[in-house]
Amino acid sequence: MRSASPNSAAAAQVARLTHSCFSVAGYEGYVALAERLNALTPGRFAKKTMFANSGAEAVENAVKIARRATGREGVVVFEHAFHGRTLLGMSMTSKVKPYKLGYGPFAPEIYRLPYPYLYRRNAPSDGAAFRATAEAGRSSGSTATQRASTSESLTSRAS
Repeated sequence: MRSASPNSAAAAQVARLTHSCFSVAGYEGYVALAERLNALTPGRFAKKTMFANSGAEAVENAVKIARRATGREGVVVFEHAFHGRTLLGMSMTSKVKPYKLGYGPFAPEIYRLPYPYLYRRNAPSDGAAFRATAEAGRSSGSTATQRASTSESLTSRAS
């Protein structure tokens, strides 16, 4: 049995799909996959699914949706994380060189927290390591401490 040629497979796909961007032209495969993911997602609440073409687009939309849902502008990110090469993605990315050098100004209201690398420390894994790091930073007046303090105030506002 001979398999279909790449040309015939491509022609069949083109015949089924007018445009790959759902907001330009909707298609059944997109809707079916979204419905399946919604059905698999736990919880008894209304669910919506959005597909993105890149990680940066997914990050931008997640922030946009979270800001709309909470009414808050601030975004909390972990230090040493990469979020993409769009303006907001670079604003959230910690590493200046090579990603951000010479590209500012960046989006405001980005707050950084140290990522809890607990498995690399000699500390209990119940959060004590993070609290100890924050306390040590407070006593030394470090930027990480100011960031941790900012996050605590954000957390208290969220409660």
